[in-house]
Amino acid sequence: MDVLVVSGVVYFSAMALMLGIAGGAAGVKLVVRRFAGFASAAFVIFVLYCYFSLLPEAHSLSGMLGTYEVPFWIESAASGATPQMVKLKADTIKVDFMIFAWSIFVGLAAMGIGMWLFEKRAEA
Repeated sequence: MDVLVVSGVVYFSAMALMLGIAGGAAGVKLVVRRFAGFASAAFVIFVLYCYFSLLPEAHSLSGMLGTYEVPFWIESAASGATPQMVKLKADTIKVDFMIFAWSIFVGLAAMGIGMWLFEKRAEA
């Protein structure tokens, strides 16, 4: 169950980031008349640059949300045997939730920019 929850968090944060970038690019494309494709591509590159350049600072705030160790289990080959723990290094199974929160924050910020630009251009 833990692996499913963590994979859901990964999926949701990646989806929020991509949806925010797409919404922001669509808002920029709607506002800019000339070179609309270039402006939306520049917006995507700018958001990704800001995301990856500030990612180490967000990773350093891992104490804010904490880390989580995911236990991985395997079934034994014999039927009816009890599951056994897989021996992995502790670094490989720690999950830092601040990176996912940073992805969601950047996605929501880009989505907010796109919605603001869309609302600015939309006719009532």
